[in-house]
Amino acid sequence: MFRVTSWSWWPELRDDRELVRLDVVGLAAEVATVTRHIEEALPPSGNYRAADQIRAKCHSYLHMAQLVLSGDTSFDKVGGADLLEALDVFRDLQRKVVRLREEAERLGDSLMPV
Repeated sequence: MFRVTSWSWWPELRDDRELVRLDVVGLAAEVATVTRHIEEALPPSGNYRAADQIRAKCHSYLHMAQLVLSGDTSFDKVGGADLLEALDVFRDLQRKVVRLREEAERLGDSLMPV
């Protein structure tokens, strides 16, 4: 894994608030990407109830992520406490998406012909 040992290449200094904002946006982008991949791998809508339940969760998580990503420029108006709360929410959402991906993989394995 590539690791950046120093931020010296960054053009200007970033305060903690800006770093939290970047974390929230990064987590939202990750959630959006993974939920889209999960949804693409599911069987067609209406064929399996379990797949439809996973798809519904994906839509919900993706909607939350898209709200953050579309409002990226309005973060200036958000208070520091709200940013930290958003960070906690998206860390939790990241864990839920990982569990959802595992659930989708188990469903996919159960649908494989024997």
